[in-house]
Amino acid sequence: MSRIITLLHKYTVQDSCFVLDEAEPNTNKDCSRIDAILTLARNSSSDDEATAIKGTVSGTSMYYRNRSMFCFASINPRELELADQSRISILEIVKKPQTADSKDTFNFIKKAYLKLEREDFSTQLNNLIISRLPTLEKNLAVFVEVAGDHLGHSRDGKQYGSLLAGFATLAQNKPIDLATAKAYVEKLKLTEVVEENRDTNATGWDMCWTKMSAVKLTFRDSRSNVTVGEGIEMLQQKNIEELARIVGYEHSGGGKIGQEQLERAALRGKIEVEKALRKLGIIYQDGTVSLYGCVGEGIYIANSSEAMSKALAGTPSQNWKQHSSRVGESVPKTIFIDGQNRKAKFIQQNILKK
Repeated sequence: MSRIITLLHKYTVQDSCFVLDEAEPNTNKDCSRIDAILTLARNSSSDDEATAIKGTVSGTSMYYRNRSMFCFASINPRELELADQSRISILEIVKKPQTADSKDTFNFIKKAYLKLEREDFSTQLNNLIISRLPTLEKNLAVFVEVAGDHLGHSRDGKQYGSLLAGFATLAQNKPIDLATAKAYVEKLKLTEVVEENRDTNATGWDMCWTKMSAVKLTFRDSRSNVTVGEGIEMLQQKNIEELARIVGYEHSGGGKIGQEQLERAALRGKIEVEKALRKLGIIYQDGTVSLYGCVGEGIYIANSSEAMSKALAGTPSQNWKQHSSRVGESVPKTIFIDGQNRKAKFIQQNILKK
């Protein structure tokens, strides 16, 4: 019993477990609420002596050292920042074709769940884990080591090794040896799981640019429904017919005169697209000249822009500077863009296409 109490003292630094259902980022308010909880979860994952100190109305201070566990359930998960991707594992329920056997299986699961609920399953599960804490401690050491070696990072080893240790401890009350642990990890194809659920480039830029390129451009006189990505593509390809449509011109042939009208309309459309991009803090460079000291084809993107921030409000991409800084080249001088002089990064075209 003394051994169990010692282990309890060691592990109950994580003194609670939060389960958040319906963690759907449907509105900006939802996103802000979930982000606040994710921040708490991120701070809880730090294995150090750091303490949060909060002031009170009486002038005294309150100290918190949260080491809780978190479980989120949602159909449409919140887009995770890099700091959270290496802390939170995404587990997906695999959808299988509905058959007579699958219906029978589902009915069996429902009946078993109701039976467990009546038998106070949660209390029994807690008691089971407490009785197996010595086994859990040994399994943690083994699985963290094996998963870390397999994935190449000790941090990943702690994240996924802990989950595997919990599963193995529930399955049997006997410590898992190294060979069995390796078999677990290899069977799960853990490397593929991690790569699928994480930005393996460790920049966050790909996800960020996907959001930014989907932002709609606003034109002065046109109702064209064009995104940032589509506007840049028009400039790249010099698609005169698409550019002409920006200003409402539809080409219908007409020989030399018709072609000249098309080209004049395309030039006006090009100017409109460039203005709309500038409003969002973006300038396209085709690579034939260096507009602001950077060489090659790509985009200059301001470190801040009120219009872009508003378009990305409530998403991790709202702070795009942290991502663009990892892949972009600092522009040597400020650029007059989005109505004022701003610092910017230059992103090469080959990076935009990744």
